[in-house]
Amino acid sequence: MTEPRLRSPAIAASPEPPAWPSGDCLSVVVLTSEPPALAERWGIDFFAGADDLDVFTAAVVTGAHGRPFLLMRHTHAPSSGTVVYADAEAVRADARAVLAEFLRTVPVPVAEVSWTTPFAT
Repeated sequence: MTEPRLRSPAIAASPEPPAWPSGDCLSVVVLTSEPPALAERWGIDFFAGADDLDVFTAAVVTGAHGRPFLLMRHTHAPSSGTVVYADAEAVRADARAVLAEFLRTVPVPVAEVSWTTPFAT
């Protein structure tokens, strides 16, 4: 029996990377799940792109407070998982609140979190 597809009404996806208010982003959390699994489980729409590192699969979701989160997986990254980015200034100012907002928006189980920013400790 297949697990039903879970959709959260809080997940609003955008087809392109956000313009960060501070002009830069920092990683907040790394999820063990890959984009296809996140798309299936949470109904997140990912898009393909390329940057100076590699080709990637990404999605932008918006938190309850309007904060954008970029979920990204570079195709040839040396480790598995999906990296979640948020505005650098927000992460430096209150990483715990940023992380909590993401986990309320995309409520992945704690077992699927492989790393969190040191700013949150």
